[in-house]
Amino acid sequence: MFTLFPRLSKKDTVLCYPPVQGTTHEYLLDAAVACLPQPGKMNKNGEDAFFVSVKSTSIGVFDGVGGWAELNVDPSAYSNKFCQEVQKCYDMEGIEDPIAVLQRADEESVEVLGSSTACLVILKSKTLWGANVGDSKFIVVRSGEVILQSKEQQVEWNVPFQMGKKSTIHPKTHGDRYQLDLEINDLIIMGSDGLFDNLFITEIVSLLDKVSL
Repeated sequence: MFTLFPRLSKKDTVLCYPPVQGTTHEYLLDAAVACLPQPGKMNKNGEDAFFVSVKSTSIGVFDGVGGWAELNVDPSAYSNKFCQEVQKCYDMEGIEDPIAVLQRADEESVEVLGSSTACLVILKSKTLWGANVGDSKFIVVRSGEVILQSKEQQVEWNVPFQMGKKSTIHPKTHGDRYQLDLEINDLIIMGSDGLFDNLFITEIVSLLDKVSL
């Protein structure tokens, strides 16, 4: 399970992870990450991967589909490859459309066996642009209220939409798009189904009052 807790902040007040160097962005995402792999996974670090842009203007979660372990394939191999391609596409090539980023990562990851869901948001000025394929999710919380949440995509119960070498699902044809104008101190909670299958959104929001952000 991966959970990202980014917050919209002004550049001169943000504490960024990883550190920002030479960014021209006025607004940034102040992000923190928690990873809690389920015991017994093939890879002790879990099956998921995450991305935090070096610009601190984009975050993503990629959930490797666990069923591949039954075929002796490490589910984390594909999600990590996909994540690396997202980082390359956004940080190095400068592509800023989230669907286009996911599509490029999909095309560049076909040589790795496995599959993954993908959830990605990109900040442009104060506007959040999001894309989702599968059952990972993000929500945006403002003053204790959820003002946006992405929708889960499933073929059937416990079978999410997923990209992979043998998949017919692709971001450009199946990805959901999102757009929202943010305000300072808006919170974005992003995670795999390991988070959202175990906590109701109301429980997640209630926990925000108990932590220092």
